[in-house]
Amino acid sequence: MSLLVLLLLAIFTALIVTLLRSGLPEFDWAGFALALLFTCWATLICAGVLCRLSDWLDTRTAFTAAAFTLLLVLMVVALLTVLAQWWAQGSYAGSGIWSVSWPGVAEHVLIASILTGIALRYAAVNRELRLREQSELTARLEALQARIKPHFLFNSLNSIASLIHQAPADAEQAVLDLAALFRAGLSQRETLVCWRQERTLCEQYLRIEQLRLGDRLQVEWRTQWLDEDLKLPALSVQPLLENAILHGIQRSAEPAVLSIEAIDEGGCVVLRISNPLPAASESTREEGNNMAVENIRHRLHACFGERAGLDLGVDGDCYVASLRLPQGGQGA
Repeated sequence: MSLLVLLLLAIFTALIVTLLRSGLPEFDWAGFALALLFTCWATLICAGVLCRLSDWLDTRTAFTAAAFTLLLVLMVVALLTVLAQWWAQGSYAGSGIWSVSWPGVAEHVLIASILTGIALRYAAVNRELRLREQSELTARLEALQARIKPHFLFNSLNSIASLIHQAPADAEQAVLDLAALFRAGLSQRETLVCWRQERTLCEQYLRIEQLRLGDRLQVEWRTQWLDEDLKLPALSVQPLLENAILHGIQRSAEPAVLSIEAIDEGGCVVLRISNPLPAASESTREEGNNMAVENIRHRLHACFGERAGLDLGVDGDCYVASLRLPQGGQGA
């Protein structure tokens, strides 16, 4: 795509130069063809060299990379101009005699320096804009994560408080698990984490809730085939498990199964979190989990765009939250 844009710019440059020289009424098609050949060759040579040296340029400052790019373009244009003059005056004319027309070389170098300067300025502004957008995105995602953590903390503390008198040893272990969870959350700086990290966090949370709910909470994992390095937003699955327990499992008097299943849907991974749906709980659930659900949706959209999403609904006698992630795990 970038090469196509460069070639289109080369064609546009050849057209403008030809129009300035010959004018529209007496458009010089032969001159346009030669100018197009010249600009395309110069563009392809410069693009090829810069592509080969991209790793080296990445290690240099922006000023050094821009200066090197400008110098390369001017050298290539000057060399091609000399070769074109040799071909036109000597080889093509058949005289075998030719001399360098320095005004022609200077003209081409001047045009190339102006166009390259404009392109470099555009690239610098575009780079600053991308960095600014990335910093704003990071700040927004961190704010969304910060809104989820108190919700998780309050529910976990309530679970631990219920165990202090009945099972102090279990309460102590739950405090250690909670400390480990928040230590990981506070030290996490990436907006995306791998599935292995997210599952560990979910298991720690479920272990705390298992102490409170006992046999009423039964967990079923069907994610063995899932790639442990799959990328997803941090704290995107745990709030869904929390909602499933809060609005489903703990309202059931009988043992209930909380199921986490991974499904391959042609280029996307769908994580289905399902739990039994107690009677007359659908409306209260929507009100209770709205903030966490919207936060997750915003973070999914910010990281992956339209390729990711979160769907909620009833499937038979179960409530299902489906988290859709791109298989490649690349960020937006």
